[in-house]
Amino acid sequence: MATTPNAPPPLQAPMPTSIGNATMQPDRSLWLKLRGQNDNGDIAETLAIVKPGDARYAPLLQRLGPMAPGDSRLIPPG
Repeated sequence: MATTPNAPPPLQAPMPTSIGNATMQPDRSLWLKLRGQNDNGDIAETLAIVKPGDARYAPLLQRLGPMAPGDSRLIPPG
């Protein structure tokens, strides 16, 4: 394939600013509404519930920052 001098680089999909959102419930469990999309544009969504005492809970809360029941936050990628 030939290239054109001074042509801009090919467009790349922008990095998502969020992979979903997290909401803390009254029992302090975190409801994670997650969304992903592949290169073909296919979309997948899921709901994950992480409860206090789960090994993933403390690292997830540390990543999201301090939360109280009723709070909602965007989940950054990565």
